[in-house]
Amino acid sequence: MIEIQNLTKQFPTKEGPITVLDSVSLTIEDGDIYGIIGLSGAGKSTLIRCINMLERPTHGSVIVDGKDLTQISMKEVRAMRSRIGMIFQHFNLLEQRTALGNVCFPLELAKVGKKERVERARALLKTVGLADKENAYPSELSGGQQQRVAIARALATNPSYLLCDEATSALDPSTTVSILELLKEINQTMGVTVVIITHEMKVVESICNKVAVLDHARIAEAGEMAEIFCNPTSGIAKSLILPEKARENPVEGRVRLRLLFNGEKTFMPVVSQLILKIKTPVSIVFADMKDIDGKMYGHMVIEVEDNEDAIREVCAHLDEEHVAYVRKGA
Repeated sequence: MIEIQNLTKQFPTKEGPITVLDSVSLTIEDGDIYGIIGLSGAGKSTLIRCINMLERPTHGSVIVDGKDLTQISMKEVRAMRSRIGMIFQHFNLLEQRTALGNVCFPLELAKVGKKERVERARALLKTVGLADKENAYPSELSGGQQQRVAIARALATNPSYLLCDEATSALDPSTTVSILELLKEINQTMGVTVVIITHEMKVVESICNKVAVLDHARIAEAGEMAEIFCNPTSGIAKSLILPEKARENPVEGRVRLRLLFNGEKTFMPVVSQLILKIKTPVSIVFADMKDIDGKMYGHMVIEVEDNEDAIREVCAHLDEEHVAYVRKGA
């Protein structure tokens, strides 16, 4: 488990210190795929670099498996880093080494024997789907293949945690999907806890079970992915999850409702039933639904006539069907 307690990070400048993280607290449980999302400059990359002490916090604690990394020697920190793998946006492979050589590199630093490290590296290249690319150099690999090598390298020392700093930002959409599927597989089959830094909500939605939203160096909200996806409460989370069209004011003469689906409903035809029952026009402005284990998560924005009788009927029907909703916009 990773516990981040009241973590603050400041960088000195000529004009005085700049605070890039301000009293951040998070708990990442073993087995989580934990997303940390925010706009550029929110402090995401600094936060993940503080987890493995590539950046030392100015104040606060980073506790990994009960050990506070801010209170131990650098020798002990380096030993702990073998349990915390990391992958980067631009892969950071050694250009003069083959795929096999890149995966072997951390094992060489750990003074693992040649035969053992080669066997381990080959097994990991097979795990990431690159068994036939062990002799290829980074320049001979696609971006997605390079990131797979980087993942294999990060797993070489059998880490308990895998930190991913914008690991899919340099990849095309289809390659991004395959890398995220690989990370999910690693989490499920190897028991590795995954922490993903990203500015893309689609990345978090696709594989994370928990999420924290960073805004101007602070945590705006954090919790279960399904709950925050269904019902974001902070302005920054709403802007990331709901497009502008879903947040704008309704047209004149109409009232807007945002329906919330938190997994308690299967894929029932809510709007169709609503129209048939109350016999009034209903416009769907926006919908973003996710099928998670056969249940429906997400939100739908609808507009109805600005008529109190019609609105009362709509709300009564939604209440009867146990569909949560928010009136007057998203």
